Formats: sequence, C-alpha cells, structure tokens
Amino acid sequence: MHRKDNKAKSANRRLLAGIAVLAGIVFAVFFLPDIIRGVRFKTPALQTTEITKMGYRCKKTAENGGEIHIIAYEGSSEDVKIPSYIEGLPVTVIGKSAFGGCESLEKVEIPDSVTTIGKSAFEGCGSLERVEIPDSVTTIGKSAFEGCESLKKVEIPDSVTAIGSRAFALCGNLKTVKLPVGIAGLQIGVFYGCSGIEQIELPDSIRDIGESAFYGCTSLQHVRIPNHTAKIHNYAFYGCTALKDVKIPDSVIQIGVMAFDECINLDSVTISDRTECAEDAFYMDTVIKKRKH
Repeated sequence: MHRKDNKAKSANRRLLAGIAVLAGIVFAVFFLPDIIRGVRFKTPALQTTEITKMGYRCKKTAENGGEIHIIAYEGSSEDVKIPSYIEGLPVTVIGKSAFGGCESLEKVEIPDSVTTIGKSAFEGCGSLERVEIPDSVTTIGKSAFEGCESLKKVEIPDSVTAIGSRAFALCGNLKTVKLPVGIAGLQIGVFYGCSGIEQIELPDSIRDIGESAFYGCTSLQHVRIPNHTAKIHNYAFYGCTALKDVKIPDSVIQIGVMAFDECINLDSVTISDRTECAEDAFYMDTVIKKRKH
C-alpha cells in the first residue's frame, strides 16, 4: 500500500515539475522578450536645467557630456559675439527664435562650437547686416534668417548639409550668396523674395531645386542648373523678371508648374526632349527648344 502511495506521490511531483518547466518555456518564449526589450530600450530622459548667464537664457543639457543650447538673447546690443562656452560647457545650439525680432542687432559672430542654427533663430532681425557662420555648423533651420532685410552677404560653409525651407526668405537686400558644395537640394522658398540677388552659383551636388526656391528674385539675371540636377519644382524661379539666360542640362527630368513663369526677359530656353515639362512651366513668350537624343 505504501509503495503505491509513494509511486503516486512521485508521479505527481514529476507532473508538477513538468508543468513548471513547460510554464517556464512559455514565459521565456512569449513574455520574456517583451520584458527585455522594455528594459533595454527604455532610455532615461536627459536632464535639463534652465539658466541665465551673460545675457542669454539657456538650456543646460547632459547631452554629449554636457552642452548649452541658447533659448533667448535678452540683450539689446548692435554687435553680438556669441560665447563659445557658458559655465564651462560648449554652446552647440542657437535655438528656436533665440534672436527672433531683435531689431537693433546689426552684426552677429557665431562661435565654432555651434553645430545647429535652429528654426527662426534670427527671423525678423531687420537691421542685421552681417553674420559669420563657422564651419562647425551642419544645420541651418527653417526660416533661420527670414526677413533679415538688411543682410547683404551670406557665406554658408561646406560643413552645412541641411538648409531649411525659407531659411533666407524675404532678405530683400541680399546680393551675394555662397552655397555649400555638398548640399543635395534647395528647400521650399529658401530664397523666396530675395529681390537683390543678381547671380548665384549652384553647386554640382544639387539634385533638387525646391518649390518657390527663387520665387520673386527680381534681380537674378543668369542661372546655370547643375549637371546632376533632376527636378526643378513648381514656381522655382517664378517672377524672376530680370532672368535672361538659364542653362538646363539633360539630367533634368522634370520641370514643374510655372517654374519659370513671369520670367519676362527669358526669350528662349533649350531643354532635353526627354524632359517632362509642365505646359505652363515657362512664360508664354519664351521660345522652348528641344535637344534630341
């Protein structure tokens, strides 16, 4: 009798052990990966604190061992030299609207610690005549210098790989622009309404000329589209009334709606017979010639 009881107890223990093993396998297969993923990819938020130093309201972050992002300039100087370091940490970002609407600002020097000029950073600085952009900068944000009506010259270093839409829009007195050699495209309205630009050299790296990129650049006279450019988007050169000469290579596969409309001094233009061209891409009096292949 006792032997039967022992055998039954032993069988029950084996059954329970088997159930436990099976439960462990199910847990490991179906639940453990999610738990591990949750632990592995849950990144703690970077600690940030706000400080005010040297006339700047800043965000002090733990990013990359510690950085300073300028949130707002609280001074009123005409000539500003942004510091490289604040509280021993590098100034890396000029943030959104940091200098926006500073009417008295005439000149600004950006240190070589800065990598990003943020959205609308200097928008509406109507008296700004001169800005020095160092070759540490890689990004110029949307509308960064929009409405800087007194700005006459801009040299964008080759380190810059991204220029946001309308970055220099409505800079009516801007005459000279140097673009970075590696830039892949020009965003929407990047030089919209820059009526003072007479000539601009587009780097060979440009594949795309965005919508309204040079809309209303009424002093622009000559344009050479780079040999690797594929698309000229809608309204790209709309209203460039002084434009007399534009060279469009065979690489261009598409010219958008009204891309060169109201270019009243553009008598003729030659494009590839393979180029897809909107019916109203050019001004109605412009003679369009086709190159055969």
